[in-house]
Amino acid sequence: MTDTFAEPRRLSLFARVFIILLVIIALLGLVNLALYGLKALDRPARPGTGQLLYASTFDAYNEEWSQFQGQMSSQIEDGSLKIAINASRDGAFSVLNHDFSDFDVRINATRLAAPDDYNELGVLFRYHDPANYYMFKIRGDGYYRVERRKEGQTDILSEWHASPAILIGVNRVNQLRVVGRGSSFQFYVNDQPLILCPAGPQKLKSTWNGDQCLSNNKQTSTRLLDESFDFGKIGVGVRADVPGVQVAFDDVLVYGP
Repeated sequence: MTDTFAEPRRLSLFARVFIILLVIIALLGLVNLALYGLKALDRPARPGTGQLLYASTFDAYNEEWSQFQGQMSSQIEDGSLKIAINASRDGAFSVLNHDFSDFDVRINATRLAAPDDYNELGVLFRYHDPANYYMFKIRGDGYYRVERRKEGQTDILSEWHASPAILIGVNRVNQLRVVGRGSSFQFYVNDQPLILCPAGPQKLKSTWNGDQCLSNNKQTSTRLLDESFDFGKIGVGVRADVPGVQVAFDDVLVYGP
């Protein structure tokens, strides 16, 4: 009696290639999952409602804010962060070295010197770098605007519009407030909510005509929706066409919305 052994069956070339592809796909999936996990660790957690995330009266821990000297300067002195513009058509900002996801930020701003009514001051939020951030700003004549800077390109999310809530003139304190929940944002001056004129689904330019919003199907809104940045830093900034502008920022509070 002769013992016989079956020859092992060899996988076809197609089957071997298919298995290799499955292994490569699985490995790529693990790599992407690991990278996503590492990226998620870099993002700040969602805060609790009303949770105090940050507070400063600029009397301590001042190294957390960017400071510099020159024709455009940002210096913490006398219990406030002062930004001065001594060059034509220029601007400067100071950024807090903390990242936030959802937030409710409130900052007091006082013009100490202003040679004209068209200087601008405001709050930067979801700031990543000088080419990527949002900014809510008010002007010396009582107007406000919301902008987005993305990859170095500035887009107007809600065009200049006047509000009686904005106090004009020097040595007048305006509290600026921005609330960000995910991709939804609300804006306030001196506890008064501001109405906005978004570009809308037609992607038109934000356009006011008196008190009528011509973009966004002629509908105003108290909320602005934009998904460009879901976390980032908070800062303050000043811009002026005429040199000689100085603004003091103080009493910074950041809560969970």
